[in-house]
Amino acid sequence: MHTVNWRGCRRCLEHALVYALLTFGAVLALAPLVWMGLASFKPTVEVMAYPPQWITPGLGTLRNYQEAWRLIDIPRVYFNSGFTTLIQVLGTLVFSALVAYGLTRFQFPGRDIVFTVCLLTMMIPSYVILIPLYIMVRNLNLTNTYLGLILPGLMTPFAIFLLRQHFLAVPSDLVDAAYIDGSGDVRTLFSLVVPISKAGVSTVIVFTAMGAWNAFLWPSIVVNEERMFTIPIAVTRFYSQFAVDWGAVMAFTTISTAPILIVYFIFQRQFVEGMAMSGLKG
Repeated sequence: MHTVNWRGCRRCLEHALVYALLTFGAVLALAPLVWMGLASFKPTVEVMAYPPQWITPGLGTLRNYQEAWRLIDIPRVYFNSGFTTLIQVLGTLVFSALVAYGLTRFQFPGRDIVFTVCLLTMMIPSYVILIPLYIMVRNLNLTNTYLGLILPGLMTPFAIFLLRQHFLAVPSDLVDAAYIDGSGDVRTLFSLVVPISKAGVSTVIVFTAMGAWNAFLWPSIVVNEERMFTIPIAVTRFYSQFAVDWGAVMAFTTISTAPILIVYFIFQRQFVEGMAMSGLKG
């Protein structure tokens, strides 16, 4: 007689349950994106139909994309969002890496206090500092400029925290060897420590790019000229007093979502590793 391996059956059942839950979560996460993509090829009447239908007779029309291109200067809007996102990503990496490296490798009075204060700033809602931040930008005559859009996002406490956690995992012997070979602090940071911490760097890139690309509140405050509109601000062009062209909205949001999805898929492995490793040492 064969004995039943109940432990193995239980393990298989647990794995099946986990995979089922993960699949269900993935479907819930992807369903809005799939719906948005399909709706961008439907007439507005079919987009707003109830009950909603995934496949409709009008599926396949390009009118929504033509209307979006007519209402919005898409190349200009893309340039504004892409340029501000790129500069914020590069600025955040450089400045946050410098601060994180200083908090990791240098001994100075009050170092732990500085890091604690940095963490405490993460608890302050961004809405609290909007008014003083706008007053500062206005007094510097930076409204309706790229600097006004970029400067407030050049460094974040989260990026400092995440990079510091990864820098702590870099062996001190490697850093000391670099100093012995004559490498300075900045060169050691960007030629040795940052490449070793690529998981954390990738995570910072993804988070910063997503935040800058999707930012709405701050650009809507500091920018009021159409030539400086970013993608989230340009979406408001589709809204009128009495109606909303939802088909064109879906087409434009599909276009605007594609780049950030590409960035995530490129860095998804490093992103997961970075989040998993951020608390190993500290």
